[in-house]
Amino acid sequence: MLMARYDASLLRPPATPDPAAPPHAATAPHGQQALNRLLAWCRHGTGDGRAPLLRPGARPAIPLPLSVALLGGVADGAASPLVEDLALQLDSTYQLLAAGGRWPQRLFRLRVKARECRWWRPRAADAPWDCGYLIDSPTACARLPQWQPRRPTLLIAQGLADEPLRLVLRTLAARQAAFLRPVRLLVVSPVLRPALAHGLAAAEAPVALGPWSLQVL
Repeated sequence: MLMARYDASLLRPPATPDPAAPPHAATAPHGQQALNRLLAWCRHGTGDGRAPLLRPGARPAIPLPLSVALLGGVADGAASPLVEDLALQLDSTYQLLAAGGRWPQRLFRLRVKARECRWWRPRAADAPWDCGYLIDSPTACARLPQWQPRRPTLLIAQGLADEPLRLVLRTLAARQAAFLRPVRLLVVSPVLRPALAHGLAAAEAPVALGPWSLQVL
């Protein structure tokens, strides 16, 4: 897992923000509340990431290897600054930018790698995740059944038609017991998707977050 790379054939990373611009959540009404709720959902049930000292390749205990949530109130085809903020905070982009120039940023990356080499120690609360938008393409669909998360991972499904979304849900649900790291799937949509309707019987009630709503399935 230490040599695994970000899978750019499956995921499109969030855009690098303008370092001078404040995060959207800091300025939008209810933005910080919504971001905090999304972060809490992502981190719930992830475990501490530890593997036995003498078994570095062992699967850590993950109470909730897969969780799926629906974020409503986002227009079709529109990039959501809230979702971008979530991804950029989880993947430590904001921390990286705050580190300063090229050499401080390289040192930051080396520290991240050094912490990941200590598999027997608990994962730090601010340890970077992998975050990205699922790519809607035959290549990405073919990659998903063999994909293994190298870090805790947030998958963002936005703009996927119902059939590809059903395939993603089925594939992740079937493989979750084999995940070595926790996975969170955030479906971004203005309304309830038919592909998700089957899960609503066991879903939590939607949580209103200003102009958005969050429903954990």
